[in-house]
Amino acid sequence: MSPEAQSRLASIESDSSANAERLAALENELAPLTERVAAIEPLAEDLEPTVRAAVETAVAEVPSQDGAAIAALAEEVEALAATTGQLQAAAAEATDPLPLIEAQGDRLDEITASLEALEGRLGEQAERSAALAGSLEEQVAALDADVGGRLETLREAASGEVSEAQAALISEIEVVRAALASAEAELDAVQSDVAALQQARNRAAVAALLVRDIDRSIENGSPFAEPLDRLIPMASDDATLETTLTELRPYAEAGVPTVQALREGLVGLAETSPTPDVAGSEWLGKTVENITGLVQVRSKDDEADVATGRLGDADAALRQGDVQAAIEHVEAVAALPDGVDDAAAESWLADARARLAAVDAQAQLDAHIRELLTATVN
Repeated sequence: MSPEAQSRLASIESDSSANAERLAALENELAPLTERVAAIEPLAEDLEPTVRAAVETAVAEVPSQDGAAIAALAEEVEALAATTGQLQAAAAEATDPLPLIEAQGDRLDEITASLEALEGRLGEQAERSAALAGSLEEQVAALDADVGGRLETLREAASGEVSEAQAALISEIEVVRAALASAEAELDAVQSDVAALQQARNRAAVAALLVRDIDRSIENGSPFAEPLDRLIPMASDDATLETTLTELRPYAEAGVPTVQALREGLVGLAETSPTPDVAGSEWLGKTVENITGLVQVRSKDDEADVATGRLGDADAALRQGDVQAAIEHVEAVAALPDGVDDAAAESWLADARARLAAVDAQAQLDAHIRELLTATVN
């Protein structure tokens, strides 16, 4: 119901309530009048016979010649009766509530008709409102369905896009994780290689120091067991180095003769030769220089001269650092029937061969250590 209809209905209800109150008030006012009319009516009914009886008595008592007076009196009675009737009618009219009730009934009928008309209009308005509400509901339902469908379509599309994006992102993450794992593995490998290289570099540096000590010991003829024993464990995974150290091991405790000792040994070996003394000088002295001089003044025509010459050649080879050539010269001298003492020759040869073996092993050791150092640096 519209606000205007509600306002009009409230006004009509208020008017009906006011009319009902006025009707009740009139009924309250009419109640005393009704009582007075009810009291007057018996008096009026009693008055008329009394008046008539009085008139009749008066007429009977009045002489006939007074007819005119009687007529006048009759007229007065008639007038009095008329007045009494008028009074009765006015009292009845004044005390009868029916006209007022009928008027109020007519008013109520009008109000009822207005209410019915208003209700009809309200009904029409309600029908129109219901129809409009139904149409609006249908439109809202259609709009909801349309919006819901669009939202669902958008949701499905967005869900598909999100799923694709998530799948792509997950794939990229997996690729990155794989790359990261590969990089970590490479890093671990590099770190391991670096650690191994650093360890190899450290071992090569320590080995180089130990090899330097062995070189010095071989050079000056001193024992080198201590640096060799420290170096051997470091060669456990290097077959070449291990072989070289094994070759050096027999000479480590006592060392090997120096070049100078071998040259001096040639002097002792020459003293074992049966060659006679040279005039003005001794056949052989105690020094290497005497051997050189002997080579210059001696002829090589006989075996003794050949032996002496060979020993000089051996000394020359030693001065050049060619131990192998010196060994070959001494072996040739030892092979002569009257060359040098065999035992002395074998002793010298043993010392020379020991030095040759140690020097060769030393050269191999030096070359191998240089390779290790170069590998660790590069």
